[in-house]
Amino acid sequence: MICFTLSADTLDGMSAQIDRYRGCFDMVELRLDLLKQEERDKLVRAASLPVWSDGVALILTFRRQTDGGAWSGEDTPRLNYVLSLVENHAASLVREGRRVFIDLEDDVGAVAAGREVADAAARHGVRIIRSRHDFQGTPDDPAAVLGELAACGGPGEIPKLAVQVRGSRDLVRLVRAADSVRGNAGSVIIVGMGPYGFPSRVLAPRIGSFLSYGSDPGAGRGHAAPGQIDPRTMAELYRYRSQGPNTEVFGIIGNPVLHSRSPAFHNAEFERQGRDAVYVPFPTDDIEAFRELMTLLDIRGLSVTIPHKEVVAGWFNGAGAQGVTCSPELTAVGACNTVVRDAGGNLVGANTDVEGFLEPLLRRVPDLRNRGVTVLGAGGAARAVVYALLSSGARVLVLNRNQDRAESLAHEYAHLGQISAGALSPEALPLLATHNDIVVQTTSVGMAPELGADPLPFYRFSGTEVLYEIIYSPPQTRLVSRAQAAGCSVVGGEEMFNAQAERQAQLFAQTVK
Repeated sequence: MICFTLSADTLDGMSAQIDRYRGCFDMVELRLDLLKQEERDKLVRAASLPVWSDGVALILTFRRQTDGGAWSGEDTPRLNYVLSLVENHAASLVREGRRVFIDLEDDVGAVAAGREVADAAARHGVRIIRSRHDFQGTPDDPAAVLGELAACGGPGEIPKLAVQVRGSRDLVRLVRAADSVRGNAGSVIIVGMGPYGFPSRVLAPRIGSFLSYGSDPGAGRGHAAPGQIDPRTMAELYRYRSQGPNTEVFGIIGNPVLHSRSPAFHNAEFERQGRDAVYVPFPTDDIEAFRELMTLLDIRGLSVTIPHKEVVAGWFNGAGAQGVTCSPELTAVGACNTVVRDAGGNLVGANTDVEGFLEPLLRRVPDLRNRGVTVLGAGGAARAVVYALLSSGARVLVLNRNQDRAESLAHEYAHLGQISAGALSPEALPLLATHNDIVVQTTSVGMAPELGADPLPFYRFSGTEVLYEIIYSPPQTRLVSRAQAAGCSVVGGEEMFNAQAERQAQLFAQTVK
């Protein structure tokens, strides 16, 4: 279920949030701690709790600051307030057939008021979510913590563990914990906070978590917790409501990667195909940990982006590459941007950047033979670009801030055609003058956090060049603006993205479970 956390500081503001996202959630969490005091007073004096959406369950949460909330006072008055809502309002909603929950921390059982709230909830049919929050990290054994939470409350309670996920290894531990309690699917809530925990939020139905939280980013304070997204994105982009334990998982790994447009592209394709599959971004800082995650989630297909393309290529070209296969482009380029599983579950690697790069360029320049092309950068993306250009007969100049890396790339590909290298500095202008039919920008300069930066500030466009900027976010970099102002033809990164993604989609379509 998608739980919409209402985070406005007034009841009217919460009502407006409901209207903005109506139809995109299955339950609402009324965050009492975020309401102004006068609004809390108004709520307890009201004849009933707000029923903003028929058939939608309600969670009452009064969160302390130590657990990521706004309440800084003592526990007893906070718990007594929740008790009054349970006795005077929640009970009547339950009698009317509404599902009502309250979120109680695992340590309040030691407080008399905490025991009174739990007893009242049990009497009136209000279910308890027994929660623990850790904003410092993920415990070594999350499954054991879930067991503790289940043991500290009464029957029918739902253990909830929300932890800060600090990296890929933490996410593996969290997913393993979810897998260990899969036999009790729907009886636990597992939340990974922060960017590395994002997959646990959008894959909650797939890993067996009872619900996942979303919030309104426009509430004035931003999202209610680190890593949350809005309920519409969860429902529509990540196909949350159609997920189940057998949903096929695809994704993209990189660091950073939450900005990627790949989920929108591939999830729309799955929707068009009517396929029970979802595509998720996996921020990844540990490739070996992610390989464990691939097995745990049975990930069927993968896109690979910066900085992992060359490392993942080692899965197929390295010493430990038994039982895997790869495309000729991957072998030649030494960079992998696509991984799929074949019918036997074995990994197959490919590089769709080569085709994806060439297709838009050939629409502008149908014949690349003897064209002089400068490639900025010498990373994984540059390798695919250089291979594509040399294979098409172009003369290539590689410029990189680290000249040794540019020269190494040129030496490696010298057998394919005419290629030279230099430093990405004004000293390269004479070489650039003979390789400026096309300029290809493959570095991350111009993307966050280097927005507004220019990788080629010393070069003045004449207007005859074709500039190919493979960055698609932002769509208008400083380099693109300069080239357009000079009258150059520009190929944007979105065109390459779409071309390579379409080829990836074809490969994903061939996977079978």
